[in-house]
Amino acid sequence: MNHLFVLVHGLDGASTDLEFFGEELQASNPSILTLAPKCNHSKTRDGINAGAQRILDTIEKTIQENPQLEYISLVGHSLGGLYIRRLVYLAKEQSAQMDKLQPMYFITIATPHAGSLQLNRVFPLVPLVIPLVIGKTGSELLLLDKEQILLEMVNDAHLAALQRFKKRILYANVANDSSVHFSTSALLYRNPFKYQKMESGMVVQIGLEDMQPSEKLPESVLRMYDALNTLGWNKFGCYYSLPLAHVYIINKHLTGHKVQDPKQHQVIQHLLTQLET
Repeated sequence: MNHLFVLVHGLDGASTDLEFFGEELQASNPSILTLAPKCNHSKTRDGINAGAQRILDTIEKTIQENPQLEYISLVGHSLGGLYIRRLVYLAKEQSAQMDKLQPMYFITIATPHAGSLQLNRVFPLVPLVIPLVIGKTGSELLLLDKEQILLEMVNDAHLAALQRFKKRILYANVANDSSVHFSTSALLYRNPFKYQKMESGMVVQIGLEDMQPSEKLPESVLRMYDALNTLGWNKFGCYYSLPLAHVYIINKHLTGHKVQDPKQHQVIQHLLTQLET
């Protein structure tokens, strides 16, 4: 096994969140070794940088234990997508062993790339409540932190670290995701699927024609969208008819049972078609 796939969970998540993804990845290719870090269990509220550093430390240990590794791919769900964006930069800055592996696939799933400012429009008290509930991470997602880490993460050094990957892929829920809005996870100015009729479990490609600018978004958000979109992404929208789309999209275990029959789960099957064997 010479290709390391790192599977990173989101806010208040667990290493088992992407278990089904890991199983399917390994079944598809015997050269793949999966790593689902446990280091952020119950520790996702102390900020993006702290969580990313813990994951990087775990990756470094895994590389030491597996000297045959040559390639690395990263998969992040929700906040996990921000963690992996930060850690590729940290790996470069720290001359980590990870930085010596050939970067292959960078994949985010329902990730708030530009934060969660849309929650402010729905719940006016969010800026007061969220930082109290989910700490520093909450402040960062609302762009209330002094460091403005999300804006820092679109500087040249961060973008260069992402650019090294052979392919960047993102999946975004087009509806029924109360945690992460479509626009921030798809890096789009609008939702082109808002009035389309779709079947549950459907995965559709997002084309360049869907990237029309909008004046309704804050300047800081537009800046992040514009910067990240310069990298080139393979973008896909996903639809689930029930309100738990945020966990359906990864077939997350819920009260001991998988949300969907794995045979009917479309995102992982679609993702496998995007990976070259």
